[in-house]
Amino acid sequence: MSFLISKLTEKYKSIKVINVFSVGAASQFKQRYLFSNLHECENEFSMTLIWNFFATSHGKEAVDGIGGTVKRSVWRVVRAGTTAPLDVTSYAEIASNRNLNINVEYVSSAEIEKDSVKKAPNWSAAVSVPNTLQVHCVQAHNAKMLRVSTVSTEDDFTLVEIFQGSGSDESKSEEQNQPKDEIKRPLKLISVTGF
Repeated sequence: MSFLISKLTEKYKSIKVINVFSVGAASQFKQRYLFSNLHECENEFSMTLIWNFFATSHGKEAVDGIGGTVKRSVWRVVRAGTTAPLDVTSYAEIASNRNLNINVEYVSSAEIEKDSVKKAPNWSAAVSVPNTLQVHCVQAHNAKMLRVSTVSTEDDFTLVEIFQGSGSDESKSEEQNQPKDEIKRPLKLISVTGF
């Protein structure tokens, strides 16, 4: 994730907020490991990072269309017999050369491993976010807590702990400051040990 954000900030120096929209697949994006890294990414790049999840099979048409365009363009080159990708780097190069209006970035295994090593210490302390399947928007609140919402908005959120035993006093005090009719349903945290 850091690699891609650094590419964006190199190209667009004035970025202050990144809204990420992705599928809600728990095995890929919608899980405690990603959530535990949000605050660190915000600090590293001095920006706000908001992660929004599409409902299953809804809202991905543009992303699917771009991916389909890239794959189809590489397939046409292969079918024409002019070249063939031998590995992922040559695939990315062909895709980039054939799709000048689409930014194709190759992220190496070494780059992913480097980012993973840096962020892994957070993972062992991270806990599951309650009702993860209903969550559609996640943003870091501070180093220990997240703002989560069942809709993609900054107005309707609940504070939850992302690390075991963190920040519950802050969550309670913010909840107490809300008018009675706006108090969010309290969420219980599920502590997960092991992987």
